[in-house]
Amino acid sequence: MTTENIAGTYIPATVSPPNNILTPGDYSPLGDFNDFAAAGCPVDGDWIITITDNIGADNGYLFEWGLFFDPSLNPYSEYYTPLIFGEQWVSDPTIVAGTGDTAIVIQPTVAGDNSYTFQVMDDFGCVYDTTIVVNVLNGPELLPGDTACNNTFQVTGTYAPEGGLWSYTGPGTVSYFPNTTFINPTLDVDVPGLYTFTFTDNQCGLGTDLEVLYIPDVTASLEDYFFCEGESRALDVTDVGDPTVSYLWSTGSTDPEIEVSVAGNFSVEVTGFCNSANAASEITTDPCLVIVPNVISIGSGSNGHNDYFTLDGLHRWPNTQLSVLNRWGQIVYHSDNYMNDWDGRNGNNGQLLPAGTYFYIVVYNNGDSETGHVTLFED
Repeated sequence: MTTENIAGTYIPATVSPPNNILTPGDYSPLGDFNDFAAAGCPVDGDWIITITDNIGADNGYLFEWGLFFDPSLNPYSEYYTPLIFGEQWVSDPTIVAGTGDTAIVIQPTVAGDNSYTFQVMDDFGCVYDTTIVVNVLNGPELLPGDTACNNTFQVTGTYAPEGGLWSYTGPGTVSYFPNTTFINPTLDVDVPGLYTFTFTDNQCGLGTDLEVLYIPDVTASLEDYFFCEGESRALDVTDVGDPTVSYLWSTGSTDPEIEVSVAGNFSVEVTGFCNSANAASEITTDPCLVIVPNVISIGSGSNGHNDYFTLDGLHRWPNTQLSVLNRWGQIVYHSDNYMNDWDGRNGNNGQLLPAGTYFYIVVYNNGDSETGHVTLFED
């Protein structure tokens, strides 16, 4: 910069340093303003001014500057209004509809801030944009479902910053502890089975399901049996409530049911997901022989002996059938549940049958039968 003080230029002096080493005033640059055009620099664009303070005595007071145009160059004021030539949203894979419209439908895939930029271009080629930031919140999160014992389940790991409400579907009634709005409640049921719990959060109104299988305790019970030799009984402790149940009998069988035909003690251990149970059965057998008489005493002179057709051992064979036929094959007596009460009378008319030999058929409740002859005689 020169020390030339050029009065009457367009930049007024405004500083008054305490030491007038350099007289305040207006100073021209080292070069000529016309050099801008000569150097190919148009008036429009960025202007840069470089200021170098090489005089320490000025106490940092330099100058102020501005750019003013001579009104004589263009005495008219000019205005212009840009027109929108094009508009669009910057492409984003989470925009599912409305890319070419002013309104879009978005489906963010991650939580947090998601930015969407809208651009317009005017008829001068200038581009303007604005960015909208959408904060995506996490929906409610639950840990996976599980199995539960003792009709109780403790929920853990629920994520819902604004809280929510629990509801359910299932075979029984649910009790929530402490309540239905607690994030991680204890869920007690009165009936085992599969329950679906739904947590609906207050923040977004989204429902998330949790399935819990309440497994019942296994049980085992067996009865003692008495039956005749040659017969058998089924011992069954099938437990259908626990899909993981296993069985171990004293015989070594792992089936839920065994068939026994001999006397003895039989036990079983039933093991489930939540507990185990034991049961035992005592089996007693008997030959169960039935002794059939071959004579019946009838008439007024009966002495109280052999007055009835008594099958000794009949009490072990309930619902035994008895049929008595005469020599011509006619049924003179029949009972579907014989009670040792036939005294030689005709079952059709209640009259005493004539003395003689008759044919009997005994059918037991297991399907076995035996036949023979019985003689009616008068004392």
